[in-house]
Amino acid sequence: MSLTRDVKSIDDNSNRSFTLERHKHAELHVQDQVPPIRTNYEQVTLVWLDSHARNNGPFADDIHLTEELLRKLNDYVMLFDNELECLTYVDSVKNETVLLIVSGRCATSNLLDALQKLSYVDSIFIFCQNKNNYERLKEKYKKVVGIFTEQRNLGESIRNAIELIDRQSTIFALYNVDKQKSMRDLSRESGSFIFLQLIKQVIKRMAMNNGSADDSKQEMVDKCRLYYRGNEKELENIKEFDKHYTPNQAIKWYTRDSFVYKLINKALRTEDIDSLYTYRFYIVDICEC
Repeated sequence: MSLTRDVKSIDDNSNRSFTLERHKHAELHVQDQVPPIRTNYEQVTLVWLDSHARNNGPFADDIHLTEELLRKLNDYVMLFDNELECLTYVDSVKNETVLLIVSGRCATSNLLDALQKLSYVDSIFIFCQNKNNYERLKEKYKKVVGIFTEQRNLGESIRNAIELIDRQSTIFALYNVDKQKSMRDLSRESGSFIFLQLIKQVIKRMAMNNGSADDSKQEMVDKCRLYYRGNEKELENIKEFDKHYTPNQAIKWYTRDSFVYKLINKALRTEDIDSLYTYRFYIVDICEC
């Protein structure tokens, strides 16, 4: 079993009395314990909360294998073995969508109550030994999309959720979620449109004036390889892109489930100028299609 399973009933954990507010008060005491966090250049963050997630004992090989499998579904994976650290991190996420895998032992009502209030948490997947012990959580918490006892079914559900998020993700937000507006913020959207048009023109000029296309392509490839180090699936895609990409394949690569779509879409959506410059080689090609 790749994710640690739990046979205890949810009632065994009901005495834990953490709330999100109390977690925030304790945040300063755990910040030094949270592992270094690299920047996520994709849309989705996959978070795994399991009491054995950082175990160096008999579960170490199993944990490492599971992390590799999760990275094949989504490159950016954060592992936590502590509820407080996990909530502190998830509460800090602002520009990504969070999918959270929780072991049965960690699926406390206090944790789920807190996660239910966080807008960037899209879905919660509970992986356990006895499905019947946790079925009622699906009825109580709308973000709990399933209770899983098999890794294959869990992986398929996560993959489907990521594909749905990718389809729903657009460059311009139609609604201002924070203010719960029912009408489009046309001034903001128009400003974003003008910004992207200007960026496109600037990138095209910079690409023409700053070195050859081969140099800018190599810069993009090198940074992508660095970001996806350890992810064999995406490294193979990058290798194929490096060897065989031609300008007339720009749209084809953008529609593939690969690093190109994930990185470009996130950079455009967040208006990340540094990343857009890094991908200037490809952006120029896709603008010419």
